[in-house]
Amino acid sequence: MAVPPELPGLRTIFNAFHHFRPREARAILASAVKAARPIAVFELVGREWPMILSIPFAALASLFVMPTVRPLRWSWLFFTYVVPVIPLLIAFDGVVSCLRVYSVAELEGLTEGIPRGDGRYRFEAGRVRIGKLPVHATYLIGMPTEAHGG
Repeated sequence: MAVPPELPGLRTIFNAFHHFRPREARAILASAVKAARPIAVFELVGREWPMILSIPFAALASLFVMPTVRPLRWSWLFFTYVVPVIPLLIAFDGVVSCLRVYSVAELEGLTEGIPRGDGRYRFEAGRVRIGKLPVHATYLIGMPTEAHGG
């Protein structure tokens, strides 16, 4: 939530912003604004029924992927095939992640009240369709304005 301000470059968060509560998420964004660093947040899951209904397939895929994971631990095989805890946890985590993803309106709300130095920083939130699938990725881009070195 407080990246060293002297660290240059684009700050990125992929499929993890939903793990932060609003206060923490706002602190992450405010840190980028204060340091005048660009930030890009992307979530490839969301609160859409096709996405939520696809999560069990990820759990099913774990049955095929687990033998290829290296280094292989026998306990992982046990908890995948004998007592299927790992596939169930993958399904649970996936559904909860889908439900926790911030909507575009919620992302815009997180940026409200963050001091931006009289227009020196701007945010853009939106959704883009993922290929031909009936699901969307959500994004939030923050950057210094062109007039102020961004």
